[in-house]
Amino acid sequence: MSETETRIARARRFYNANVRDFRTSIVTFPNSLIAGGFGLGSEEFSFFEASAADREAVSVDASNFG
Repeated sequence: MSETETRIARARRFYNANVRDFRTSIVTFPNSLIAGGFGLGSEEFSFFEASAADREAVSVDASNFG
C-alpha cells in the first residue's frame, strides 16, 4: 500500500514539473509567439491537486487476501 502511495506521489510530482516547465516555456520568447498563434495560454494547463476527500485514509480489510 505504501509503495502505491509513493508511486502516485512520484507521478504527481512528475506531472506538475512538466506542467511548470511547459507553462514557463510558452511565455518565453519565441515560444510565446507560437503558443499565442495557437491560442495556448499557461492557465489552460493546471497543476494536479488532490482534494481533501482524495487524501482521506482508505480502510482495507486484509482478511480477504489469501
